[in-house]
Amino acid sequence: MRKIKQGILFYRMLSKRFFKKYSFLLLLCAVPVLAFCLKNVSEQESGMLHIVLCLEDKSDEAAERVAEKLMSEESILHYCIVEGQDTAKKMVQDGEADAAWIFRSGFREKIDALTERGMDGEAPVLVLEQEDDVALQLSRIKLFGVLFPDLSYSLYQNFAFDDLALGEKLSHEELKEIYEKTEIEGNLFRLAYVERGADSTEKQQNYMTAPLRGMLALLVVLCGFAAEMFFLRDAENGVLDGMAFRRREKRVYIYLFAAMVPMASAVLAALYLSGNFTNAAIELSMMALYLICCAVFCNLIRKICGTVHRLGACIPMLMIGMFVLCPVFFNLKSFRLVQYFLPPYYYLSGVRTDGLIKEMLCYGLVGMALNLGIDKIKEW
Repeated sequence: MRKIKQGILFYRMLSKRFFKKYSFLLLLCAVPVLAFCLKNVSEQESGMLHIVLCLEDKSDEAAERVAEKLMSEESILHYCIVEGQDTAKKMVQDGEADAAWIFRSGFREKIDALTERGMDGEAPVLVLEQEDDVALQLSRIKLFGVLFPDLSYSLYQNFAFDDLALGEKLSHEELKEIYEKTEIEGNLFRLAYVERGADSTEKQQNYMTAPLRGMLALLVVLCGFAAEMFFLRDAENGVLDGMAFRRREKRVYIYLFAAMVPMASAVLAALYLSGNFTNAAIELSMMALYLICCAVFCNLIRKICGTVHRLGACIPMLMIGMFVLCPVFFNLKSFRLVQYFLPPYYYLSGVRTDGLIKEMLCYGLVGMALNLGIDKIKEW
């Protein structure tokens, strides 16, 4: 009981020491504030690409229907409607828009001609771009997806009237009614995770706030490295000389949690404010396990480096490596073996799939065993 009270007292003293650092306080306060601001920005009209839509014939119902569908859908592409082909072209030339999609007059007739005569027909949509990159290529795939229902019905109509000669038996209205009866309602695909069950899905995230969790998770590791540097400096300055080696190595975890727990609380607050908070039980349990994994990871790196200067030189490389290799933006499966050594990989993958709790527990236990093993070797 006495050791527990001493540990709590030591934790409180270290926490006060960290909170007296204005840079630490500023970082803690900035995390939820920045997340809240990022959420507000993401809710405004924004997109990866700005595409202008132009209808040559405003009375063309088919073209108007396609344009309205693009405007009403939630997408990482931002659309706006302009009047006149010259205006759309000028916006692309001036860099105000990345592309212009101009729906030509006689949109329905041009689609029918395209499906009947192939590439000999005139294109129903004119696409204007200054350059061609991957994002614009993907945007044209989106355009084809929106045009596909009209193309599909046109092919169906040509086959029924031309190949099957049903023009005398069916009118256009009757054929349209038959076609619409086969329409599939709802989504053809449903996203689900194996670990969460077939009926469980994850809510859609804004593309601007999606990487936020990964970047904030790295701040927790950074605080762990900062605590290790404080520990090494205290050891060099003789602050810990009154403790035996084994007791001193146990106290380093108090350093770690005194620095990481406040940051973890700020991260959870930021995730809640940004709309990336999933479930209280999942978030708290995964964060607790993540803190343990970060503690043993930072402690191992400190023991490998040995001195403040070597640890300080390794921290930037380690942070950049975790930023690239862990699924902050992309999940690089070709580096899976390296990812198994990095705590953010387990946290980010575990929160998304709810399936790495056992792996995180094993990581923490193996890390503690390695730390103890190194301590035993040093004692000999």
